[in-house]
Parts: sequence; structure tokens; C-alpha cells
Amino acid sequence: KRGVAVSKEKWTTVEMDTKQ
Repeated sequence: KRGVAVSKEKWTTVEMDTKQ
């Protein structure tokens, strides 16, 4: 599950949720 793969524009939201 990588935010970057979903959307480079919204990677901060998914990435933060995944790392947290």
C-alpha cells in the first residue's frame, strides 16, 4: 500500500496513514 502509487499529488495523505 503506497500513497505514491495511488497519486503523487496525494501521496502525503496515504503515505502518512501507512507509515503511521
